[in-house]
Amino acid sequence: MIDVQELKQKAISYLENNGPTIPVRIGKELGIDPIWASAILSELIQTHQIKISSMKVGSTPVYYLEGQEQQLEKFADEHLKDTPKKAYLLLKEKKILDDAIQDPQTRVALRSLKDFAVMFNKEGRIMWKYAFAKEEVEETEEEVEKVKEDKTDLDSQTPEKNSDSQISEPSSPKKVEKTSEFLGGESETNDEKKVEPIFEEDGQEEKEDLLTRVKQKLEKLNIKILEETDVKKRELKLLGRMQGNLGETEILIIAKDKKSLTEKDFEKIFEIIKQEKKLTLLFTTGEIAKKSIESYREYKNLIRVRPL
Repeated sequence: MIDVQELKQKAISYLENNGPTIPVRIGKELGIDPIWASAILSELIQTHQIKISSMKVGSTPVYYLEGQEQQLEKFADEHLKDTPKKAYLLLKEKKILDDAIQDPQTRVALRSLKDFAVMFNKEGRIMWKYAFAKEEVEETEEEVEKVKEDKTDLDSQTPEKNSDSQISEPSSPKKVEKTSEFLGGESETNDEKKVEPIFEEDGQEEKEDLLTRVKQKLEKLNIKILEETDVKKRELKLLGRMQGNLGETEILIIAKDKKSLTEKDFEKIFEIIKQEKKLTLLFTTGEIAKKSIESYREYKNLIRVRPL
């Protein structure tokens, strides 16, 4: 009789001693069929004892332990092909890439390199940093924070307050001040931890179906819908494009018809953002629950919340 727990422990030990691997090698080490090895690794994934890569070797992902992420580089060097390989090597060399100046093929490839390419926002622009370039990452994050504190450059590009093509929020001496560029730099008054109010004041809308109401909002913001990826009665997900001061930007549009956005709602939304790696505009008919504000603050550079 097969002792599954013993096999699981042997699989973990193999990863500890040999680093990231694929099911075939685990199966050979444990003396079992690769299908059995895949099943055991899947159970270890579900219990969060090991991790799985986005990159695949043939048709199978790579399995590894927490802390072994950088060891995936050897699989990328050996198995990535064509455009993804070129994008990977370019990012690894340059450490930081501006999405807007890359050719379309490279932009698509960067979005597929989830194990190596980390997206962040700088002055409303999508930027990519190499996941394992520690020094450069720290410098970049410091630079982004500096931009938040000193938004002189963005202010010089800010259009009139009545422009419908920009996403802006009214300022108040005790409220968070935001730039007009979508997901651009922010500065906070007095208390940096103060997030509320998140929504800008808006007029009353007639009660229509969710998609129609979102389309009306997007039209006012001069945002074009590229694709209706998932449309339901109480929630939807769209792909859009907006024209800002810094050029065109593809964004993810999510809408929720719910009285209150809970922490669990935000976990699901943030999981989508991680997968899509796009700046996100979230519409909601309700408010953000107090317990969810901290979760929101962690991703506030990549998400903007607006009321319906």
